[in-house]
Amino acid sequence: MFTAEQQIFIRSLGFQPDFDNLTDEDFAQIEELIGDALVMQGLDRDYNPTPIGELCESILYQLP
Repeated sequence: MFTAEQQIFIRSLGFQPDFDNLTDEDFAQIEELIGDALVMQGLDRDYNPTPIGELCESILYQLP
């Protein structure tokens, strides 16, 4: 479901799920972590997505 780059980024945020067997709780945790990362480091001062923001958005779009 997630690319290798997306998995590495999620793990860099301190969450170490089993990407082959994600649960609903895992998806909720990923959504929270990625949403926070998007707000904190994924937007420039004009609220345009940075490369990190684009990565966050790509992850959020894949969540069920």
